[in-house]
Parts: sequence; C-alpha cells; structure tokens
Amino acid sequence: MSTDDDIRRGKRAELLLADPLLNECFDRLQAETLSAWQGTTMDQTEAREKYWLAYNVIANVKEQLTIIANGGKVAQRDLDDARSTAEAEGK
Repeated sequence: MSTDDDIRRGKRAELLLADPLLNECFDRLQAETLSAWQGTTMDQTEAREKYWLAYNVIANVKEQLTIIANGGKVAQRDLDDARSTAEAEGK
C-alpha cells in the first residue's frame, strides 16, 4: 500500500471514529451485549461466551480504526518530513 493510500485510509478512519451515529451504534451494541452477557445464568456458558466475544469484537473494530487512523498520521508526517528534507536539500 502506498503512503497516499495510508493517508487516505487514515483520514477515513478518523472520520468514522468521529462520526456520532457510528459511535452511538457502537455504544448501544456494547451496552446491549454487556447487558445480555450479565443476564445469563450459570448454566448458560455458551451464550455467555458468545456475548463476551461479540462485546470484544466491537472493541476490536474501534481499535483497528484507531490503528489505521494513527498509521495515516504517521504516513502524513513521514511525507511532510520527506518533502521538507527535499526542499532543504534543493536550496
């Protein structure tokens, strides 16, 4: 993947992380999943494990978006540094 692709993906991930509707959906899903998990009984081991997995998947999606957003910032900084170095060497 190119630096430009990393920057574009990073900006898109930042927009998604800042999107109020998406965050509302994540928050609601996590709350509902946590509530369902807490409502299981001792003999519902399989259901409890599924709810816990679902809860963690939501957290992992957020984490992946953050990683992509941060990668875009690093790519942009690297690109800016390369441009600054090229300009300084060209003077």
